[in-house]
Amino acid sequence: MKQGKLIAFGFALVVAMIVAQPAKSQAWSDNFDTYPLGSFPTNWTASGNGGTTIVNTTYESKPQSVQMDGQVGGCWSALMHRQLNVKPPFTIQMYVRNGNETLSGCHPQRAEPELQTGPSWTYPNRTLWDFNAKGQFIVPGATTGPTFPELTWIKVGVSYEVVDATHVRMSYSLNDQFYTSIVATQDTYESQLTWLSLQAAEGSAWFDNVSVTPGFLINPPCTLTDSPSYTATDSTLTMKFTVGNNTGGTVNWSGWLTYADPQGSGVDTMQTLFSSSLAVTNPPQLETKTVTLPLEGIIGVLSTMSSTKTGIACSSWVPVRTGTDPLTP
Repeated sequence: MKQGKLIAFGFALVVAMIVAQPAKSQAWSDNFDTYPLGSFPTNWTASGNGGTTIVNTTYESKPQSVQMDGQVGGCWSALMHRQLNVKPPFTIQMYVRNGNETLSGCHPQRAEPELQTGPSWTYPNRTLWDFNAKGQFIVPGATTGPTFPELTWIKVGVSYEVVDATHVRMSYSLNDQFYTSIVATQDTYESQLTWLSLQAAEGSAWFDNVSVTPGFLINPPCTLTDSPSYTATDSTLTMKFTVGNNTGGTVNWSGWLTYADPQGSGVDTMQTLFSSSLAVTNPPQLETKTVTLPLEGIIGVLSTMSSTKTGIACSSWVPVRTGTDPLTP
């Protein structure tokens, strides 16, 4: 029988099933449906230009939302503020709809939520995100982002946590899909950011179904934490994944070997080494797997690896030097 060549070792995390995560207690939520039409929402504190009104002309869920109008061509935003009533880590989610006015003022952003130290635009703040005049979703430190149509409801989530004495981390989701994570330097007043502020910096913006929930709920689906390590003396290979996200469920973790044309028929062959189910946890947890490779006479592996992340799947490949096919007698 013709001997094949062992060309790669691969392993991957692939979604097997998504299940609903148990409901988590909320610090609070507001769908703006209990306030009188045309009024200001009394669970909030107003500041800025006072252009904030309960409306029923558009909403994410019936029958009402809150409309905020920043001064077009000027420098006078509409803001409203509410205490978080929860300590970090926490997650803020809301639906937002941006207007279609031409912006020309001194801060040409549309919807722009912030954390603040008090219930007024005059207090120190940390911008969570904003939509610019082009409809792009912008996170702190970025100048561009994904573009969304005007006058369309978008669900935005951000998880916030203090990671050490000098940094905070924020992770973002757009329409329930993970977008990105950033790490930022703490401000001197970071521990005093106990208010959520909704803002229309210029032009109109609508908000609906705003919620604040304890816990860091928005995580990358999975993360390749380090390069696989190979021990030549006993042919063992160790790989690690950090597994977690905000949807719950399980993933299937599989590892396999690929052999180049072992039968001489122009077809490669794969041999599964392991396959197991892992819980997708929150917060993410480190998972480690060690397997013994078949003895095939190679002297080592290349230490490089590539990774891909699509949706809720991660994979990694370890190129292996040419050796004798262990499946061949």
